[in-house]
Amino acid sequence: MYLFSLNKHKVLVVIVICSVLMLITIFNIFMRKDISFIENVSGYVFTSVQTRVHSAITWFNNGLNFFADTNKLKDNNKSLYEENEYLKQENKRLMLLNEENKKLTELLEIEQRYKPLDISGAYVIAKDYNSSFYEIFVINKGTSHDVYKNSVVITNKGLVGRVIETGSTYSRVSSLIELDSSIAAKSVRTDDIGFVRGDFELIAQGLAKMEYLSDGADVLVGDEIVTSHLSDVYPASLPIGVVEEVKIDLKTLKKTAVIRPYEDLRHIDTVLIFRDVELYDN
Repeated sequence: MYLFSLNKHKVLVVIVICSVLMLITIFNIFMRKDISFIENVSGYVFTSVQTRVHSAITWFNNGLNFFADTNKLKDNNKSLYEENEYLKQENKRLMLLNEENKKLTELLEIEQRYKPLDISGAYVIAKDYNSSFYEIFVINKGTSHDVYKNSVVITNKGLVGRVIETGSTYSRVSSLIELDSSIAAKSVRTDDIGFVRGDFELIAQGLAKMEYLSDGADVLVGDEIVTSHLSDVYPASLPIGVVEEVKIDLKTLKKTAVIRPYEDLRHIDTVLIFRDVELYDN
């Protein structure tokens, strides 16, 4: 019992001494100007380790932020791509609507121009795909729309041709370059009369020829050709085309003119039909 009490007092003394020393050490650290070598070394090690730990933590945090920003950027890019695709499709749709409105406006202008006549718009729904030009094609109007054989077909640029066959809801149209086509025509500048017809050698170029011109006909390149009042099918003065070349047969001295139609017969999608029945009694 005595031994235990003695040891207890020794331990208490040691604790007191250690506490005093620690207080002295702390006081010295804060109060003195000079730092021991060991403290310097310990501080250097501590500072280096702390710096590396801080750098590692900073790198890790930056890495997390980078991945978070990257994912956010991917989401933003995806949204922008989808929005851009939508806008492109919408722009294309609006362009097509604008083109359609433009064509309808042109047809309305023609309707106003030929107000005394009964006319109707139609769409081209088929053509002969063996040819690059619209020699014969089909429109979506027929007898149920008061469209008849020999009904005249035009566009905003000029004459196209005439209806050669009708069904209830469709009609076949022969254009002015088709081989069986023949249109009484004249030169606006000189009133020289002739017939615009399809030609085997010219049809592949979308051209027609004007023949049966009088011997003294003064037809020149650039002259405008329109329908003549002599026609029993076509109203007078419908624009047909322009003279591109004048040829003279050396044997007969007869003149023929190569005509380029005003309408591009390679690209037709809408037309107007004259429905005035009085014109087509023949």
